[in-house]
Amino acid sequence: MKIVYFIRHAKAVHDGTPDFDRGLEQRGFSDARLMAEHLKEKNVKFDKIISSPSKRTMMTAQIFAQVLGYNKNIKEVKELYASSTGRIISVLNDVKDKHGCVAVVGHNEEITEVCRLLSDEALGHMPTSGVCAITFKSASWADVEIGSGKMIYFNSPKKGKKYKKHWEF
Repeated sequence: MKIVYFIRHAKAVHDGTPDFDRGLEQRGFSDARLMAEHLKEKNVKFDKIISSPSKRTMMTAQIFAQVLGYNKNIKEVKELYASSTGRIISVLNDVKDKHGCVAVVGHNEEITEVCRLLSDEALGHMPTSGVCAITFKSASWADVEIGSGKMIYFNSPKKGKKYKKHWEF
């Protein structure tokens, strides 16, 4: 079985900095840490963290890595910036099968859409720092395709404000 945690980057600054170079605002730091702490309480351990190379996604990935005790390199994948759902699935298909639990840190709308396509569950909108986990029965990442997963977890710092559906394990 394989599991992927899709994480939308935390709240970014809007100060005129070019999009790729935007960092996190203070709320982004605290929201990302809150979500990472929640996963830590659930004993989540990532075998691999893959991130868009933008500054805000890498900062988000680093917060999750620090809180969860992930001490390996975060893999930067340029195809996750200004991406498409097809590219995200392709990135997953290329993950080595020795990795059972993977985190993918990226951007909206692609993160919301790939969660819907892989699991056939509609999130509506993945908020900043939102986390969605999808499991796959396959033993190989190469078998991950549209409709092949099951959503087992969705949570965000805004849970309960706008979102009616919430899964937990």
